[in-house]
Amino acid sequence: MPFSAAVSDFANELENLLSGALSKKVSFKVLKAPLDNQEWKFSLTTKDMVGVPICIDSVVVFYVQIFYNCAWNNITERITILESSYTVWMKDVKEPLWRYDYVRDMSSKAPIAHLNVHAHRDEIVWAMSLKKKKSVHDLKIQKLHFPFGGARFRPTIEDVLQMLIEEFDIDKSQNAKSILEESRVRYFERQLHSAVIDSPGVAIEALEKLGYAVSEPSEKHLTVKTKKRKTSF
Repeated sequence: MPFSAAVSDFANELENLLSGALSKKVSFKVLKAPLDNQEWKFSLTTKDMVGVPICIDSVVVFYVQIFYNCAWNNITERITILESSYTVWMKDVKEPLWRYDYVRDMSSKAPIAHLNVHAHRDEIVWAMSLKKKKSVHDLKIQKLHFPFGGARFRPTIEDVLQMLIEEFDIDKSQNAKSILEESRVRYFERQLHSAVIDSPGVAIEALEKLGYAVSEPSEKHLTVKTKKRKTSF
């Protein structure tokens, strides 16, 4: 499948997930930009830059901003996520409530998949100032990066929606739970597929314990695969 078609399918999948779970039309826009080595990347965001409106009793209370950067994975022959973020805002409040971020090639000390909570807790800020030699007035809790699941099994947009449904009782469709579960299964299967490619020895050991016979690939097949750029979904 061509890269552009795969991204289009991904955008449609996101639109169906959010529209189905929230009982409202949600649309995404896709932008193409150059990447290194004469390759391309695509970014996906909701068409409304404010985000997806989330209602309680038909009144907008939250907005969820969703962003993805995608490239092509030559190993899995599917798209790979370079970056993603899910940010939850309260209506008419300038600072977000919390945000899940994933950056595959994170260059700083922050974990590549993490949660930032925008809140106030004096004890945490005081603890942050002990070794950083900074005034508590220069530190904020949102500077903390809470690790979440690593690159392979990080939080998903399904988790964000489920949390809003269960903890805040937002407006949703009658079959929202089943829609989220079906989407989560698809995500897990994709990640598992990529995890097997990352660690074939572990996959072989697990299959052999189940009674499967696994044969070695041909040298030609191995040569073709090792020449391709390895990325993580």
